[in-house]
Amino acid sequence: MKLINSAIGCITYYLFYPFQKSKMNVLSLYFHDPQPESFERIILWCKNKGYDFVHIDEITKYAKGENTGHDKMVHFSFDDGWATNKALIPIIERYNVPITIFVPVEPLESGNFWWNFVHAKHKSSDKIEEFKTYNQDKFNNEVNKIKKEIKLNREAVTFEELKEMSKHPLINIQSHTYNHPILTNASDKQLDFELSESKKFLGSLLDKEIDTFSYPNGSFGKREEEAVAKHYKCGYTTEEEFVKPGCNLFRIPRTGLIDNYWSNLSKIVGAWKILKKNVPQL
Repeated sequence: MKLINSAIGCITYYLFYPFQKSKMNVLSLYFHDPQPESFERIILWCKNKGYDFVHIDEITKYAKGENTGHDKMVHFSFDDGWATNKALIPIIERYNVPITIFVPVEPLESGNFWWNFVHAKHKSSDKIEEFKTYNQDKFNNEVNKIKKEIKLNREAVTFEELKEMSKHPLINIQSHTYNHPILTNASDKQLDFELSESKKFLGSLLDKEIDTFSYPNGSFGKREEEAVAKHYKCGYTTEEEFVKPGCNLFRIPRTGLIDNYWSNLSKIVGAWKILKKNVPQL
């Protein structure tokens, strides 16, 4: 399947790029826990295409309709705070690439992410998707049961590691909620807790302003947008769109990348979402 996806990605990239490149002056890209070589290959592609590597605030300024002084720019963000992200530091230093890591608090405290407990228990990606449909109380009860049964090796950075990373001039730490829930399944009270306590905790831990947010699982609606607006200056989504001046600051798009070079290029030019719509098993 990986070879098939690579072949499809390669073909669609070359088909789409000539028609899309005029829309691609600003790229908002994100990973979770990529292999260093996957990350570096995309950096090199962006470098060869003439993109400036910028802080996330430059993307936010552009979304506001403000002049950034960059003809072409790209920002890379990472969701969750995986321990493997530490291996990317030599790469960002080599190419002078600012990054943002959006972290939830509880998984960094406990060491693991809820979906890996579910997968370890049920050995099924479908089961993870089922858990995403549970209301918050049922979700918490079921996840806590599994946590009592199963022990995992640590997957998330520690708080001490996060503090050290935050001191790096190229690394910006921002909020991804407190517990990494599906916000659309949370009560109003739980929603406010996830947004306010994450901001407060990370701000205190890192001694910095936490003003930027990304939606866990990309799940949000009008209620979640309005709640984020009470606590943060902007919110980043997982919507695979190009950033446009004057867009909604609480649904700034990002294109998610994986460990497949040609699939990633197809995603960057906007072809992959069309393929996914018509060929869901990709």
